[in-house]
Amino acid sequence: MGTHLKPDFAKRGKALKKMMAEKDLDAVMTSSQNEILYYTGYIGLKDDRLFMIFPLDGRPKLAVSPLSNEAKKFYPEIVYMEKFADVLACLKPYKAVGYDERAVSIMVYQELNKLKIRLQPATDALEALRIAKDAYEIEQIRKAAAITGKVLASVSERLVGRSEKEIADALEIGYRKMGTESAYDSIVCAGSNTQFVHHAPAAKIVGGKDAVMIDTAAKVNGYCCDVTRIFFRRMDAKRRKLYEDVKHIKDEITGIIKAGAACKDIEDFYRSLLRKKGYPVVHSFGHGVGLSVHEPTGDVLKENAVITIEPGVYIKNFAGFRVEDTVVVKKGKADVLSGMIPIT
Repeated sequence: MGTHLKPDFAKRGKALKKMMAEKDLDAVMTSSQNEILYYTGYIGLKDDRLFMIFPLDGRPKLAVSPLSNEAKKFYPEIVYMEKFADVLACLKPYKAVGYDERAVSIMVYQELNKLKIRLQPATDALEALRIAKDAYEIEQIRKAAAITGKVLASVSERLVGRSEKEIADALEIGYRKMGTESAYDSIVCAGSNTQFVHHAPAAKIVGGKDAVMIDTAAKVNGYCCDVTRIFFRRMDAKRRKLYEDVKHIKDEITGIIKAGAACKDIEDFYRSLLRKKGYPVVHSFGHGVGLSVHEPTGDVLKENAVITIEPGVYIKNFAGFRVEDTVVVKKGKADVLSGMIPIT
Protein backbone atom coordinates (compact mmCIF):
# COMPACT_ATOMS: atom_id res chain seq x y z
CA MET A 1 0.00 0.00 0.00
CA GLY A 2 1.30 3.47 -0.84
CA THR A 3 2.57 5.93 1.72
CA HIS A 4 0.84 8.93 0.10
CA LEU A 5 -2.42 8.45 1.99
CA LYS A 6 -3.46 11.24 4.34
CA PRO A 7 -6.44 11.74 6.65
CA ASP A 8 -9.43 13.21 4.80
CA PHE A 9 -10.51 15.74 7.41
CA ALA A 10 -12.93 17.45 5.02
CA LYS A 11 -14.82 14.20 4.41
CA ARG A 12 -14.91 13.42 8.13
CA GLY A 13 -16.15 16.90 8.95
CA LYS A 14 -18.85 16.64 6.28
CA ALA A 15 -20.13 13.39 7.81
CA LEU A 16 -20.18 14.99 11.28
CA LYS A 17 -22.09 18.02 10.00
CA LYS A 18 -24.63 15.72 8.34
CA MET A 19 -25.18 14.07 11.72
CA MET A 20 -25.52 17.49 13.39
CA ALA A 21 -28.10 18.61 10.83
CA GLU A 22 -30.10 15.40 11.34
CA LYS A 23 -30.11 15.95 15.10
CA ASP A 24 -30.78 19.69 14.81
CA LEU A 25 -27.50 20.61 16.52
CA ASP A 26 -25.62 23.87 15.97
CA ALA A 27 -22.32 22.48 17.28
CA VAL A 28 -20.62 19.52 18.91
CA MET A 29 -18.24 19.76 21.85
CA THR A 30 -15.89 17.03 23.06
CA SER A 31 -12.80 16.61 25.21
CA SER A 32 -12.01 13.15 23.80
CA GLN A 33 -8.47 13.24 22.43
CA ASN A 34 -9.36 10.50 19.94
CA GLU A 35 -12.27 12.51 18.52
CA ILE A 36 -10.07 15.61 18.35
CA LEU A 37 -7.33 13.69 16.53
CA TYR A 38 -9.91 12.21 14.12
CA TYR A 39 -11.37 15.57 13.08
CA THR A 40 -8.36 17.89 13.35
CA GLY A 41 -5.15 15.82 13.44
CA TYR A 42 -4.13 17.61 16.64
CA ILE A 43 -2.34 15.57 19.30
CA GLY A 44 -1.86 17.08 22.73
CA LEU A 45 0.00 15.70 25.70
CA LYS A 46 -1.82 12.77 27.32
CA ASP A 47 -3.12 14.73 30.32
CA ASP A 48 -3.62 18.11 28.64
CA ARG A 49 -6.97 19.84 29.09
CA LEU A 50 -8.35 20.09 25.60
CA PHE A 51 -11.76 20.78 24.03
CA MET A 52 -13.00 20.76 20.45
CA ILE A 53 -15.98 22.90 19.42
CA PHE A 54 -17.15 21.89 15.96
CA PRO A 55 -19.86 24.22 14.58
CA LEU A 56 -22.35 23.28 11.90
CA ASP A 57 -21.40 26.33 9.86
CA GLY A 58 -17.60 26.43 10.14
CA ARG A 59 -14.29 24.81 11.06
CA PRO A 60 -13.61 23.20 14.43
CA LYS A 61 -11.94 25.28 17.14
CA LEU A 62 -9.66 23.84 19.79
CA ALA A 63 -9.57 25.26 23.30
CA VAL A 64 -6.19 24.50 24.84
CA SER A 65 -4.22 25.43 27.92
CA PRO A 66 -1.94 28.50 27.66
CA LEU A 67 0.87 26.07 28.50
CA SER A 68 0.38 24.58 25.01
CA ASN A 69 1.77 27.77 23.51
CA GLU A 70 2.98 26.07 20.33
CA ALA A 71 -0.47 24.64 19.49
CA LYS A 72 -0.96 27.07 16.56
CA LYS A 73 2.01 25.46 14.82
CA PHE A 74 -0.07 22.29 14.52
CA TYR A 75 -3.62 23.63 14.17
CA PRO A 76 -4.72 27.16 13.20
CA GLU A 77 -8.06 27.52 15.04
CA ILE A 78 -6.82 27.73 18.63
CA VAL A 79 -8.39 29.41 21.65
CA TYR A 80 -6.21 29.61 24.76
CA MET A 81 -8.34 29.03 27.85
CA GLU A 82 -7.30 30.52 31.16
CA LYS A 83 -10.46 29.07 32.69
CA PHE A 84 -13.44 27.05 31.49
CA ALA A 85 -15.43 30.27 31.05
CA ASP A 86 -13.35 30.78 27.89
CA VAL A 87 -14.87 27.58 26.48
CA LEU A 88 -18.35 28.68 27.52
CA ALA A 89 -17.81 31.95 25.64
CA CYS A 90 -17.16 29.93 22.46
CA LEU A 91 -20.46 28.07 22.95
CA LYS A 92 -22.68 31.12 23.62
CA PRO A 93 -23.61 31.68 19.95
CA TYR A 94 -25.24 28.25 19.70
CA LYS A 95 -28.72 27.14 20.69
CA ALA A 96 -28.23 23.35 20.61
CA VAL A 97 -24.93 21.60 21.35
CA GLY A 98 -24.14 17.90 21.24
CA TYR A 99 -21.60 16.81 23.83
CA ASP A 100 -19.50 13.69 24.36
CA GLU A 101 -20.98 12.51 27.65
CA ARG A 102 -18.36 9.78 28.18
CA ALA A 103 -15.52 12.30 27.95
CA VAL A 104 -17.09 15.31 29.70
CA SER A 105 -16.72 15.45 33.48
CA ILE A 106 -19.62 16.21 35.83
CA MET A 107 -17.96 19.51 36.70
CA VAL A 108 -17.82 20.54 33.04
CA TYR A 109 -21.42 19.41 32.53
CA GLN A 110 -22.54 21.58 35.44
CA GLU A 111 -20.75 24.56 33.87
CA LEU A 112 -22.37 23.85 30.50
CA ASN A 113 -25.78 23.88 32.15
CA LYS A 114 -25.22 27.51 33.12
CA LEU A 115 -25.61 28.38 29.44
CA LYS A 116 -29.15 28.73 28.14
CA ILE A 117 -28.65 26.17 25.38
CA ARG A 118 -30.05 22.74 24.62
CA LEU A 119 -27.50 20.06 25.53
CA GLN A 120 -27.77 16.68 23.84
CA PRO A 121 -25.63 13.57 24.51
CA ALA A 122 -23.81 12.61 21.31
CA THR A 123 -21.22 9.95 22.20
CA ASP A 124 -22.99 7.10 20.38
CA ALA A 125 -23.42 9.20 17.24
CA LEU A 126 -19.77 10.31 17.31
CA GLU A 127 -18.52 6.75 17.76
CA ALA A 128 -20.78 5.44 14.99
CA LEU A 129 -19.14 7.84 12.52
CA ARG A 130 -15.76 6.23 13.22
CA ILE A 131 -16.78 2.56 12.85
CA ALA A 132 -16.08 2.20 9.11
CA LYS A 133 -12.44 3.03 8.46
CA ASP A 134 -11.04 4.83 5.42
CA ALA A 135 -7.98 3.72 3.45
CA TYR A 136 -5.63 5.89 5.52
CA GLU A 137 -6.87 4.40 8.79
CA ILE A 138 -6.61 0.83 7.55
CA GLU A 139 -3.05 1.51 6.37
CA GLN A 140 -2.05 2.74 9.87
CA ILE A 141 -3.56 -0.32 11.55
CA ARG A 142 -1.84 -2.59 9.01
CA LYS A 143 1.47 -0.88 9.83
CA ALA A 144 0.78 -1.31 13.55
CA ALA A 145 0.19 -5.03 13.00
CA ALA A 146 3.43 -5.38 11.01
CA ILE A 147 5.44 -3.67 13.76
CA THR A 148 3.73 -5.81 16.40
CA GLY A 149 4.79 -8.91 14.48
CA LYS A 150 8.41 -7.79 14.27
CA VAL A 151 8.62 -6.94 17.97
CA LEU A 152 6.89 -10.20 18.96
CA ALA A 153 9.27 -12.21 16.78
CA SER A 154 12.29 -10.57 18.39
CA VAL A 155 11.10 -10.79 22.01
CA SER A 156 9.77 -14.35 21.71
CA GLU A 157 13.24 -15.65 20.80
CA ARG A 158 14.09 -15.52 24.50
CA LEU A 159 11.24 -16.17 26.89
CA VAL A 160 12.45 -19.01 29.13
CA GLY A 161 14.32 -17.68 32.15
CA ARG A 162 12.78 -14.21 31.95
CA SER A 163 9.97 -12.91 34.13
CA GLU A 164 6.60 -11.91 32.71
CA LYS A 165 7.43 -8.31 33.65
CA GLU A 166 10.80 -8.44 31.88
CA ILE A 167 9.08 -9.71 28.73
CA ALA A 168 6.46 -6.95 28.90
CA ASP A 169 9.23 -4.36 29.32
CA ALA A 170 11.10 -5.84 26.34
CA LEU A 171 7.97 -5.45 24.20
CA GLU A 172 7.66 -1.78 25.19
CA ILE A 173 11.34 -1.17 24.42
CA GLY A 174 10.88 -2.94 21.08
CA TYR A 175 8.05 -0.62 20.08
CA ARG A 176 10.07 2.42 21.08
CA LYS A 177 13.01 1.24 18.99
CA MET A 178 10.64 0.92 16.03
CA GLY A 179 9.65 4.57 16.47
CA THR A 180 6.22 3.91 17.92
CA GLU A 181 4.58 2.92 21.21
CA SER A 182 2.39 0.20 22.65
CA ALA A 183 -1.36 0.51 22.10
CA TYR A 184 -2.02 -0.69 25.67
CA ASP A 185 -0.20 -2.33 28.56
CA SER A 186 0.97 -5.69 27.21
CA ILE A 187 -0.45 -8.78 28.87
CA VAL A 188 2.18 -11.48 29.46
CA CYS A 189 1.20 -14.61 31.39
CA ALA A 190 3.06 -17.87 31.77
CA GLY A 191 2.10 -21.35 32.94
CA SER A 192 -0.99 -21.42 35.16
CA ASN A 193 -1.24 -17.61 34.95
CA THR A 194 -2.68 -18.08 31.45
CA GLN A 195 -5.99 -18.93 33.17
CA PHE A 196 -6.40 -15.19 33.87
CA VAL A 197 -7.81 -13.11 31.00
CA HIS A 198 -6.15 -9.78 31.86
CA HIS A 199 -3.17 -10.82 33.95
CA ALA A 200 -0.76 -8.05 34.92
CA PRO A 201 2.81 -9.21 34.12
CA ALA A 202 4.49 -10.17 37.38
CA ALA A 203 7.63 -11.78 38.78
CA LYS A 204 6.76 -15.29 37.53
CA ILE A 205 9.78 -16.72 35.67
CA VAL A 206 8.99 -18.60 32.46
CA GLY A 207 9.99 -22.25 32.74
CA GLY A 208 10.88 -24.62 29.93
CA LYS A 209 7.49 -26.36 30.10
CA ASP A 210 5.44 -23.16 30.37
CA ALA A 211 3.21 -21.86 27.63
CA VAL A 212 3.31 -18.06 27.43
CA MET A 213 0.34 -15.99 26.30
CA ILE A 214 1.23 -12.52 25.02
CA ASP A 215 -1.49 -9.96 24.23
CA THR A 216 0.23 -6.90 22.78
CA ALA A 217 0.11 -4.34 20.00
CA ALA A 218 1.75 -1.27 18.54
CA LYS A 219 0.08 2.07 17.93
CA VAL A 220 0.92 3.95 14.72
CA ASN A 221 -0.16 7.58 14.18
CA GLY A 222 -2.78 7.10 16.87
CA TYR A 223 -4.15 3.82 15.46
CA CYS A 224 -4.08 0.55 17.39
CA CYS A 225 -4.15 -3.08 16.47
CA ASP A 226 -4.73 -5.93 18.95
CA VAL A 227 -2.97 -9.30 18.80
CA THR A 228 -2.57 -12.34 21.06
CA ARG A 229 -0.23 -15.25 20.44
CA ILE A 230 0.81 -18.36 22.38
CA PHE A 231 4.46 -19.42 22.65
CA PHE A 232 5.79 -22.73 23.99
CA ARG A 233 8.62 -25.25 23.61
CA ARG A 234 6.47 -28.28 24.31
CA MET A 235 2.92 -28.88 25.45
CA ASP A 236 1.19 -31.86 27.08
CA ALA A 237 -1.80 -33.52 25.39
CA LYS A 238 -4.51 -31.83 27.49
CA ARG A 239 -3.17 -28.32 26.92
CA ARG A 240 -2.52 -29.09 23.27
CA LYS A 241 -6.17 -30.08 22.77
CA LEU A 242 -7.35 -26.89 24.48
CA TYR A 243 -5.06 -24.78 22.29
CA GLU A 244 -6.07 -26.55 19.06
CA ASP A 245 -9.74 -26.08 19.95
CA VAL A 246 -9.26 -22.33 20.42
CA LYS A 247 -7.46 -22.03 17.07
CA HIS A 248 -10.24 -24.00 15.36
CA ILE A 249 -12.91 -21.74 16.89
CA LYS A 250 -11.02 -18.65 15.69
CA ASP A 251 -10.91 -20.03 12.13
CA GLU A 252 -14.64 -20.82 12.27
CA ILE A 253 -15.52 -17.28 13.38
CA THR A 254 -13.19 -15.66 10.84
CA GLY A 255 -15.02 -17.57 8.13
CA ILE A 256 -18.36 -15.88 8.85
CA ILE A 257 -17.08 -12.30 9.26
CA LYS A 258 -18.47 -10.16 6.45
CA ALA A 259 -20.29 -6.87 5.90
CA GLY A 260 -23.95 -7.14 6.83
CA ALA A 261 -23.46 -9.92 9.40
CA ALA A 262 -25.31 -9.29 12.66
CA CYS A 263 -22.94 -9.14 15.63
CA LYS A 264 -25.48 -11.01 17.76
CA ASP A 265 -25.43 -13.91 15.27
CA ILE A 266 -21.62 -14.02 15.37
CA GLU A 267 -21.64 -13.93 19.16
CA ASP A 268 -24.27 -16.69 19.32
CA PHE A 269 -22.20 -18.81 16.91
CA TYR A 270 -19.07 -18.27 19.02
CA ARG A 271 -20.87 -19.28 22.21
CA SER A 272 -22.33 -22.37 20.56
CA LEU A 273 -18.85 -23.47 19.45
CA LEU A 274 -17.56 -23.12 23.02
CA ARG A 275 -20.52 -24.96 24.53
CA LYS A 276 -20.25 -27.85 22.03
CA LYS A 277 -16.74 -28.44 23.30
CA GLY A 278 -17.81 -28.03 26.94
CA TYR A 279 -15.98 -24.75 27.55
CA PRO A 280 -17.23 -21.78 29.61
CA VAL A 281 -17.98 -18.44 27.94
CA VAL A 282 -15.79 -15.77 29.55
CA HIS A 283 -15.79 -12.90 27.03
CA SER A 284 -17.16 -11.99 23.61
CA PHE A 285 -15.75 -13.01 20.23
CA GLY A 286 -14.17 -9.60 19.66
CA HIS A 287 -14.59 -5.82 19.51
CA GLY A 288 -13.97 -2.84 17.30
CA VAL A 289 -10.53 -1.26 17.18
CA GLY A 290 -9.08 1.97 15.78
CA LEU A 291 -7.97 5.12 17.59
CA SER A 292 -9.12 3.30 20.72
CA VAL A 293 -8.20 -0.31 21.33
CA HIS A 294 -11.84 -0.99 22.24
CA GLU A 295 -14.44 0.56 19.97
CA PRO A 296 -18.07 -0.31 19.20
CA THR A 297 -18.97 -2.47 16.20
CA GLY A 298 -22.61 -1.49 15.88
CA ASP A 299 -25.35 -4.11 15.64
CA VAL A 300 -24.42 -5.10 12.08
CA LEU A 301 -20.85 -5.24 10.72
CA LYS A 302 -20.08 -2.44 8.28
CA GLU A 303 -17.74 -2.80 5.32
CA ASN A 304 -14.25 -1.54 6.28
CA ALA A 305 -14.94 -1.75 10.00
CA VAL A 306 -11.87 -3.04 11.84
CA ILE A 307 -12.53 -5.61 14.54
CA THR A 308 -10.76 -8.26 16.57
CA ILE A 309 -11.49 -11.96 16.57
CA GLU A 310 -10.31 -13.31 19.92
CA PRO A 311 -11.83 -16.56 21.17
CA GLY A 312 -10.53 -17.61 24.56
CA VAL A 313 -10.89 -20.53 26.94
CA TYR A 314 -9.72 -20.27 30.55
CA ILE A 315 -9.77 -23.26 32.91
CA LYS A 316 -9.35 -22.56 36.63
CA ASN A 317 -6.15 -23.91 38.18
CA PHE A 318 -5.04 -25.28 34.82
CA ALA A 319 -4.44 -23.02 31.81
CA GLY A 320 -6.03 -20.62 29.37
CA PHE A 321 -5.49 -19.83 25.72
CA ARG A 322 -6.60 -16.89 23.58
CA VAL A 323 -5.66 -16.35 19.94
CA GLU A 324 -6.44 -12.92 18.54
CA ASP A 325 -6.22 -11.22 15.17
CA THR A 326 -7.22 -7.78 13.91
CA VAL A 327 -9.27 -7.91 10.70
CA VAL A 328 -10.98 -5.58 8.23
CA VAL A 329 -14.59 -6.46 7.46
CA LYS A 330 -15.24 -6.89 3.73
CA LYS A 331 -18.22 -7.90 1.62
CA GLY A 332 -16.54 -11.26 1.14
CA LYS A 333 -13.66 -12.76 3.10
CA ALA A 334 -12.26 -10.72 5.99
CA ASP A 335 -8.82 -9.14 5.48
CA VAL A 336 -6.64 -10.34 8.39
CA LEU A 337 -4.33 -7.40 9.06
CA SER A 338 -2.25 -9.36 11.58
CA GLY A 339 -2.08 -12.42 9.36
CA MET A 340 1.68 -12.03 8.90
CA ILE A 341 2.21 -12.88 12.60
CA PRO A 342 2.63 -16.67 12.81
CA ILE A 343 0.30 -18.81 14.92
CA THR A 344 2.23 -21.79 16.28
